[in-house]
Amino acid sequence: MRGDPTRTVPDLLDRSPLETIPDLPVVPPRGDARRTLYRYAGLIIAIDVLVVARDLWAAQIVLLPLLFTVPGLLLLRALRVPGTSIAAFPLYVPTASVMTLLASGLAVNFVGPVVGVDAPLRALPLLVGLQFVLGGLLLAGARAPDATFLDWKDLPGTAWLLLPPLVPLLAAIGALRLNTGHDNTIAVVSIVVCLLLLVVSTASADRMTHGQLSIMLVAVALAMMWSFSLRSELVYGFDIATEYGQARRTYLAGVWEADHSTDAYGAMLSITLMPAQLHALTGMSEVVVLKLVYPILFALFPVGVFRLADRFLPTRWAYLAATYALVQGGIFQQLPALARQEIALLLFAAVLGAVFDHRVSGRQRAALIAVFAPGMIISHYSTAYLAAAVFAGALVMQGVVSVVKRKRAVNLAVLAAFVASLGAGVVWYGFVTHSASNLSQFSGSISAGGLKLLPNADGGNIISGYLKGTETSGISVADYQVRIDEQYTRYRKYVEPFEDAGEEKYELKAKPADRPPVLVPALRGVLNLGELLAQQLGNLLALLGALFVVFRRKSPGAIRVVGLLAVPALLMLMLFRVSGTFASAYNQGRAQLQVMILLVVPLFWVLYKLVQRLHRFNREDDELFLDRLFRTTSALALLTIFLNTTGFVGAFFGGGTSTNLTAKGEDFTRFYMREPELAGARWMGPRVARKELVYADRYATLRIYAETTITDQLHADITPRTLHQTGWIYASHANVVDGRVRSLVDNKLTIYAFPELFVDDHYNKVYANGYSAVYRR
Repeated sequence: MRGDPTRTVPDLLDRSPLETIPDLPVVPPRGDARRTLYRYAGLIIAIDVLVVARDLWAAQIVLLPLLFTVPGLLLLRALRVPGTSIAAFPLYVPTASVMTLLASGLAVNFVGPVVGVDAPLRALPLLVGLQFVLGGLLLAGARAPDATFLDWKDLPGTAWLLLPPLVPLLAAIGALRLNTGHDNTIAVVSIVVCLLLLVVSTASADRMTHGQLSIMLVAVALAMMWSFSLRSELVYGFDIATEYGQARRTYLAGVWEADHSTDAYGAMLSITLMPAQLHALTGMSEVVVLKLVYPILFALFPVGVFRLADRFLPTRWAYLAATYALVQGGIFQQLPALARQEIALLLFAAVLGAVFDHRVSGRQRAALIAVFAPGMIISHYSTAYLAAAVFAGALVMQGVVSVVKRKRAVNLAVLAAFVASLGAGVVWYGFVTHSASNLSQFSGSISAGGLKLLPNADGGNIISGYLKGTETSGISVADYQVRIDEQYTRYRKYVEPFEDAGEEKYELKAKPADRPPVLVPALRGVLNLGELLAQQLGNLLALLGALFVVFRRKSPGAIRVVGLLAVPALLMLMLFRVSGTFASAYNQGRAQLQVMILLVVPLFWVLYKLVQRLHRFNREDDELFLDRLFRTTSALALLTIFLNTTGFVGAFFGGGTSTNLTAKGEDFTRFYMREPELAGARWMGPRVARKELVYADRYATLRIYAETTITDQLHADITPRTLHQTGWIYASHANVVDGRVRSLVDNKLTIYAFPELFVDDHYNKVYANGYSAVYRR
């Protein structure tokens, strides 16, 4: 058993990682096939009853876990996936359930209108379609062999199963109290509890079961994601505002239209069909689905990282690898605001789980890949493109290794993943939704502007430019005005500015955001630099480890395949970091999160092998000390990053913190949506004619995306020299109350005073509620 405390350090260190991890029992406990079928049939009936009673919150609480377990278990049983494989990689169950729900919902969506159902995305048609699919899967798995039996006795005890809801519930209470004007005491306590859980679990990993460690990861991940996602009076974040609008409009339309040649968002079922389907079946609103349900699903992602790393590393090292992935700030703050990527990354993890699953036959592995890869494609195009590029790069690397080693080194599972991803992408984006225009836009950007290498390099400093990456940086108001004037002159010639827009009295004035002072600047600077260096050092060690396992003669085949995938993943990550053009297509932070599941294995494999080497030069009684020293040092570094990325350091040492711990500050101003702001957007939406221009600053547009269908005619530059002589201006709380406008040009942000004098002189205020205003001319 992995993690057995009776096994000595020499026993573990004298073997390769794969040899330290024995398989789970090949022959599972024999189950009563007929009784299993009856149980599944009973669960299917329970889903029917709960859907009928979906207006009751108790029914919703029971129905939700059934929808994300029963369909997946039936599909896996129909595919003859062994129970030991599911137990070793439990992420198969929710991802298979997602695919079953999407398949049934898509079938109902297309078949419904043919048989006279004009609005198929409603509870009754969707339930009928789901029952038809579940019934078919039940029959398909009726003669499944005993190997598919899943022994539920291996689950942790009741006390452990209470941990995932209780810890996130504490974080949820903290977030909701902040929403209603209370202090951040409970929110801070929830972070401290999560920190203690990570400390205890990393220190006790050898004495805990896989199930207990997985529960720890889920509890911390979900608590921290809810601490962000449950803030705001609608949804919290940037992209999720548009995603919510898509989900809401899909449900109201009652049907998902396939043609999205001018709307790439509408082609992603993770933010159109799936939220509408869950809303119809469970009675939960689209807001609840995106803010509450999707984070529950994505909280399983660190478990996928842990279980994948556990195939190559001793349990305690695999858990450290999962913790490293977990404490990256993007998982807490970015992913809950990227619903489409939450689902796509889960499915990407499932694809990798299948690629490295040695407990299934080749045919079963191919079947799993064929199920999960298309799901990733239809969920998020950027995740799909990067995954396909990584698989393609791995195949190229395999060719290089074949030449160097003079023997065939092609891994058929990687080939299957590439073919499935590429084939599904061509069909979905090319023939079904016609939504591949973003690829042509990307190629056009490269042709027009090149790669835009190191856009943030100050004075040509390459090292500084690389460390800063391609994230948004600042720009002065004067430089912003010059750049935006050039862009409007070149690309937006249809805009006709007012004749007096250039008068001195209307000149833009800088109005920087209020930032609290940093109480201990040296500490804050060290923590920020340490986090950046830890991430870059981790990438470097992962690259070295990947290259080592690829070209090392004695590397086991499976770990070599991890290296083959990690090398192109890291090269792509470097490209996103140094190229502004690539970063505009896929944010470097999001790319880092996606490839993290591949990087942690070679990264911690290097550290593990270093300990293995060092113990040979020490007395036998020092070996345990060395192992603990390395793990303790790694754990302290990860916990330090955790305190920084959760906003804990900023809350107590100044400099501002994130929205999970405060009701003020830059992060709060940008992403926290108030109901009166949304009311202003709702009022304006139906009154805007199709070709009228609408002006709103970069973050005010989020309110418009969420509550209206206005997209193409939006302009985010509220300056006298860019305002059209006719049109609309939407002003949010930041514009009306704070008097600031935030605008972006060439991925550089500036903050200037709202041009109230010019707007009042040239536009009519047609709506105001104290938190937002609408102007028209």
